[in-house]
Amino acid sequence: MLAPRSRRWSFGRLAETLQRDKLGNTPLLLAYVSLNGVVAVELIRRGGLLPTKNLAGVGVLDSFPPDLPPEAAEQRTAIRRKLLELTDREPEWLDGPHCQICNTKFTLQIRKHHCRHCGRVACSKCAPKDRKLPLPKFKLDKPERLCELCYDALSPVNAAS
Repeated sequence: MLAPRSRRWSFGRLAETLQRDKLGNTPLLLAYVSLNGVVAVELIRRGGLLPTKNLAGVGVLDSFPPDLPPEAAEQRTAIRRKLLELTDREPEWLDGPHCQICNTKFTLQIRKHHCRHCGRVACSKCAPKDRKLPLPKFKLDKPERLCELCYDALSPVNAAS
């Protein structure tokens, strides 16, 4: 008997959760790190989750070491931008005691914000209030707060380049 539609697993979500290696790497993260954009794009199209992290806390949306050769860094940036553009459903909001971008601890003065595109929890420096765009693909027509990464990937100025 099949589960109700809302509880069925998509191929991408199944791949994200069941096929992790011993270090917790998902197929999406492995494809991204190895610069295999075709596989990464297909996993996103099939429901893969961008904010998923491995056991070391590294995910597709995180910065990688600066010692990458320039062509590899540019290729990863292009793949990440494509993956962000292809995300076609609102993410589940993540939570935590720290900003998932810069690792700043949240306090009464440093509040949590969520990027409406990727779902990561961020501080006001990583998701500034002036970084807002409408997200019509999520049926959000008024400008919504985005993290710097999503804003840069989705901004019409950057999309043209």
